[in-house]
Amino acid sequence: MLAADYFIAVNQGDLDKVFDELTAPDFRATSRSRSVFGDRSAAEFRASMQELAAMVASSRSWASAVCYLSPACCVIRMEREAVGADGEQYTWTRVNVDEVRDGRLASLCEFDLEDEKEAFAFAEELVAAQPSRLAVSNLATQRERRVCDLVGRPEFDAAALAFMHEEFRIVDRRAMSGAPFIGREAGLANLRRLLVDYPDLDIVPLAVRGERLALVEYRGCTPGGYEATYLNVNEVDDNGQIVEQVRFDGGDFESAYRELEQRYYAGEGAAFASGGAVSTDVVIALNRGDFDMAFGDLVAAADYRVTSRSRSVFGDRSAAETRASLEELAAMVASVRMWFSTVRWLSPTCCVVRQERKACGHDGEEYSWTRLYRCEFRGGRVASMCQFELENDEEAFDYAEQLVRAATPRPAIT
Repeated sequence: MLAADYFIAVNQGDLDKVFDELTAPDFRATSRSRSVFGDRSAAEFRASMQELAAMVASSRSWASAVCYLSPACCVIRMEREAVGADGEQYTWTRVNVDEVRDGRLASLCEFDLEDEKEAFAFAEELVAAQPSRLAVSNLATQRERRVCDLVGRPEFDAAALAFMHEEFRIVDRRAMSGAPFIGREAGLANLRRLLVDYPDLDIVPLAVRGERLALVEYRGCTPGGYEATYLNVNEVDDNGQIVEQVRFDGGDFESAYRELEQRYYAGEGAAFASGGAVSTDVVIALNRGDFDMAFGDLVAAADYRVTSRSRSVFGDRSAAETRASLEELAAMVASVRMWFSTVRWLSPTCCVVRQERKACGHDGEEYSWTRLYRCEFRGGRVASMCQFELENDEEAFDYAEQLVRAATPRPAIT
């Protein structure tokens, strides 16, 4: 849709729309062609388009072919025709690699037509470098990591204070809870004390929701070798300042995970709250080993189906077969825990999730698995799931988007 709107606006001479609405402010055009134009900013790119328009009586541009390598990157064959003031005809054909960000054209790299292979190789490099939409990272984790990376450096205090909102609040739900903290200075004092007690502190994001919420595990070790683990649910505002931190004992994963989910579906994820509630309850029921609840109340047993597009030894499974495989796993290990570290909703009834599963064997051996699933919800239950390998996230999203489009009624034309 962006490509169509872009070329229509260009052909109408509506450069205000092209550069104010359809192009990112930090747009950059680069050239690997024989064009006389080199690399250009958005302003320079606009000026070159205005210069061309002034030189000819009319011009027209369009994409004669478009190949998407990801939702954010495509290779296009761009055609341009122009008529000079004396009727002379001009034509140009270029191959462009376009990057899209937040619905706007973020960058463009121009190639000569005969360099199509080079253009696709360049585009594939861009796609490989793009962060996954299911990365366990968001504004909350990035801002906290930035502060933690400065521990022991002179700028640490200033960075920590800048990270904390002036009304920053700590809610302690641990069995041996500490005194409540409100405000930046109290928060900084608490953080300093934590680092004195546990100079060897490892911070691991376990799950993120939207941009503002994160479930983070803190693993601390004292100089004497004592180890402690606890869980934080952090919430930041739109500016990335932490406004609230809810603390839980390291073994109280269920409460921490439910807190994360409840906050998300009461706020940023409110449009998906119905399916989100089912998703939360499935995770908690399976971690409790309550297979009757999971497969009796939360899964559409009659027609539920798990299909696989991964390398898993398990193929397609019914609800009964899925339950049997989970019960078999539970019997093979001393403990097992599963959760969704990232959830991306495409509609109120369809999402793509990154599922983490960790298990501990009877002799202390540790196992971990990460899979992607496309999940579909219907009537307050999980209706179907499709499994993908972690590296196939774009395939998972493409499949989910196809299902969403297929389920969307076509508008009446009469």
